[in-house]
Amino acid sequence: MAAEYACSACHTAFVSAHPLDSRGPCSLCRLGLPGYEGAYSYGFYEGPLRRLIHLFKFERVPTLAAPLGRYVVRALPDDRQFDVIVPMTLHWLRRWRRGFNQSELLAGEVGRRLGLSLQTRALRRKRHAAPQLSSAARRRNVAGLFAVSDRRLIEGRRVLLVDDVLTTGATAQAAARALKSAGAAQVVVLTLARADRREYTAVANAEGSR
Repeated sequence: MAAEYACSACHTAFVSAHPLDSRGPCSLCRLGLPGYEGAYSYGFYEGPLRRLIHLFKFERVPTLAAPLGRYVVRALPDDRQFDVIVPMTLHWLRRWRRGFNQSELLAGEVGRRLGLSLQTRALRRKRHAAPQLSSAARRRNVAGLFAVSDRRLIEGRRVLLVDDVLTTGATAQAAARALKSAGAAQVVVLTLARADRREYTAVANAEGSR
């Protein structure tokens, strides 16, 4: 991702310096909220990349996983090392309606390119969480949302958590905390796109509910 600003702690990219303080951390890192050691994205959630994600996710074109997987793996720094890949899990009803989990397909492509095993059953959602408009509301909504099915799959390992879009970061925080509580040594988030938190609107909220 070509970005002029990034958090000095979690490495999340921003389109402006607004979320950062004079020392460099973003607002979530200043509050100690992320739960993950880094967040990397291929691009911002706008323009052609946004349209591709819509085709992949909402128009149900799973064959886009291969080219999008080539894109997303480029966002990882060369000096980052991982032991296992975990895709962001979907609630069973949403997966049934869509026919696939887009994050799992992306994670599979990343795993093939990095030569890492994919643990599709490591993380599970305990309930459905409806999308919320504000960052604070989302953090409340996803608190305790995830659990680890078998801690032996991730205990002591450096986990790469793969998702399609990072919006407020609340869902990634909740998933990372569950993984860390189950013994993961490190959790890094990798997404295709990163949404500017200031531009998270009702339109984006409606998209996430599809």
